[in-house]
Amino acid sequence: MSQRKSLSILLDAVIARSSLVSAVLIVVGTLGLVAVPLLERSISFDENALLAGSANPTIRTKSPNAYQLGKQFASSLHSSTFTPSFTRQLQQQLKQQLGLQVSNYTFTVSNYPSSSSSSSSGSSHRAADGQVQCTNVHTVLESRRGDGKEALALVTPINHQQFATDYDQDASGVQLALSLGFAVLHHLKTAAPWLAKDVIWVLPDASCGLVESMQAWTDAYQHPAELQASENATNHLAHFTRAGVLQHALVLELPTGRFNQLQISLEGYDGLLPKLDMYWLFRWYSWHYVAAPIELPHLGDIQQHLGPIADKLLDATLPDGGSKSPIGKAIQQHIFKFSTMVQFMWRQARGLPMGAHAPFKGLMVDAATLRVLRKDAKGSVVGPAGFAAVSNSRRPIVNRKDFKSNSAPRRALTFDEGLMQLGDVLELTLRSCSVLIERFHHSLFLYVLTGLDHYVSVERYIVPLVALVLVLVVQAAAIKPCGPVPTPSSTVSGSDPDSRAKTSKSAPPTPSQQQHQQQQQQQQQEVDGQPGVLSANHRSGED
Repeated sequence: MSQRKSLSILLDAVIARSSLVSAVLIVVGTLGLVAVPLLERSISFDENALLAGSANPTIRTKSPNAYQLGKQFASSLHSSTFTPSFTRQLQQQLKQQLGLQVSNYTFTVSNYPSSSSSSSSGSSHRAADGQVQCTNVHTVLESRRGDGKEALALVTPINHQQFATDYDQDASGVQLALSLGFAVLHHLKTAAPWLAKDVIWVLPDASCGLVESMQAWTDAYQHPAELQASENATNHLAHFTRAGVLQHALVLELPTGRFNQLQISLEGYDGLLPKLDMYWLFRWYSWHYVAAPIELPHLGDIQQHLGPIADKLLDATLPDGGSKSPIGKAIQQHIFKFSTMVQFMWRQARGLPMGAHAPFKGLMVDAATLRVLRKDAKGSVVGPAGFAAVSNSRRPIVNRKDFKSNSAPRRALTFDEGLMQLGDVLELTLRSCSVLIERFHHSLFLYVLTGLDHYVSVERYIVPLVALVLVLVVQAAAIKPCGPVPTPSSTVSGSDPDSRAKTSKSAPPTPSQQQHQQQQQQQQQEVDGQPGVLSANHRSGED
């Protein structure tokens, strides 16, 4: 009872001073949130079985003609690109040139407004009731060493038709996607004895929506029984080939064939993130084998606005060198990390998917998107920008010097350079995922990135967030009345003596009240020194 009473007294004191407590929590939470980047850690591999860096890419040495065959495959489909016949031609060429079984799945989505300048000649895929039909294509490469129980997914989205919705891609991007996927699968089929899991090459029809097309494919792959009940679904799933249980998925968004910037997207539905090792795998191999800087999606221009303001304040407050002094540079770096962390949190809080990898998280599959872009000296995207949800990423999160307008633009990689460098990244990433005998289980999935190479784990950033949430709890408790609500009888009895007398006459006393009154009378008689019995005998004797 003493602990409960102490807790009740403490809560009453907090509620009585709710304004002061809320102000203290706001200050503590805000200062703690600003200081979170000081608690960052360097990213490293938690899964030692990935063996990152233990092997070199072999696609150029063991399969020297793979890239040439890939470009020939893409050239055979160049005339049908962005036409209604592309899907049919794609399936035929895959069977003839790659020699693998090809599957397709036709799905229907709402009729989105076209974001391209194409004509309506693709109306053969538009239903009369305002629906749009699209077809996903995939092929399965079975591992010679595996048992067929596990599989990896390689996804290269393509606009199969003339119209587009939320995925901006030109003809060179389609050629790069086709050449890259074909070259990698040809190498894995002929000269990759280490491959222990099946590989599924998925070419979703992004004309009906990038995420929608990928969601339709994952539903057909993982939940065919639920789709069998829908109309005409049986015919669409009749030739849908499956491999083993999906373990990891690699998504490559290739909106253009020439690029000078890489971008990694992680956020899925409701802010779900892949394991940190999945991000670091893409980041590590891309940094070593692609001659292009890497960035994270940037929503808005926070860094662009904060940078000049911070420089002016530092120049005005710091006497020695201002923003160019060691202290000034440290403060600038902290502002940069804080803005990166806030943007990462905001993308999670929005809960919107940031790429075609989002549907895989619903299947408990770790997936991430690697996007190629071409940017000018100011950091603005030149040409197709890929997925519309991140197409407003105009400022890279790499270095402050990239925001200077007088810097020279980076040289864009040629088609062949980008093809071979991305091929090396894909080969090594698939090799690391293939050697795992289980899913990522050591790595974190609750984290916040403060930069490309640093993160803050959940146990370090949750404290200031909890402090800010407690403000709402304290204010809600202060609004609600505390204590027992007075009854009408207690209100009347405490008003005046006349009312108390009327109340006592109207209601007979209870046994406990009678006993209490008798005890009071006995105490009064003992104080006077005359008990009631003796007093009565004395009066009778006098009479």
